[in-house]
Amino acid sequence: MEMITLRKLMSTFVFALAVFACSALGHDALAQTNLAHHRDYLEALEKVKQAESRIALEMERLQFGELAHYDFLQFEHIELIRHARALAHPPAGLTQSASADIALAVEELLTSASELEWLIADFLRALATVRNASSNTLDIAAALKREAPAGLATKLDKLSQQTARFAKAGYETGWDELDEAFKAVLNASISEQRRRELDFQRQALESNAGAINQARQALILSDVDQHGERLAALYRF
Repeated sequence: MEMITLRKLMSTFVFALAVFACSALGHDALAQTNLAHHRDYLEALEKVKQAESRIALEMERLQFGELAHYDFLQFEHIELIRHARALAHPPAGLTQSASADIALAVEELLTSASELEWLIADFLRALATVRNASSNTLDIAAALKREAPAGLATKLDKLSQQTARFAKAGYETGWDELDEAFKAVLNASISEQRRRELDFQRQALESNAGAINQARQALILSDVDQHGERLAALYRF
């Protein structure tokens, strides 16, 4: 009888020990999962805080002709949205009040991040237009050299040179010199059709060069980075 009781006691002890061990292991696994989530959350916060500067860099590279396509700029915006959405899911263990504050801040961040889509679209549209207008101007100038009197060659060469310089300067500086070169050719003896074609390119360059810089200034005024800093201040793991 005593042996049976002892065996029961030992079985109960072993079972309790196993339950405790499983509980400890489960708690440790949960702690490790939360720690990994915490690290991922901090990484997402950093990505969001750096997003504006990374988007600005890709805009600059495009504007100054370092890139021919728009994939990198669009990728940076997609990454901003992706990491902003991830911030809506902080690690477990935060207070109810902290979770509510973070949820509101993430909602505001996503609104600002989504609005950048229109800014980027305006920038890309303007950039595509000035690139096309610059190329067309060079083509028209080359055609006029073949068609027009020899005395116009110097003015056409200057127009081509100033167009190339304006593009190399990222359409930021050199407009006055280019506009003067345009007018010198427009006021010369050329066909009405060529005059209309060339003036159309001049107007496209003038209006859209300004739109490029307006878009970049609008990015500076965006509050995405401020929302990122606020989230970083709210998050205390």
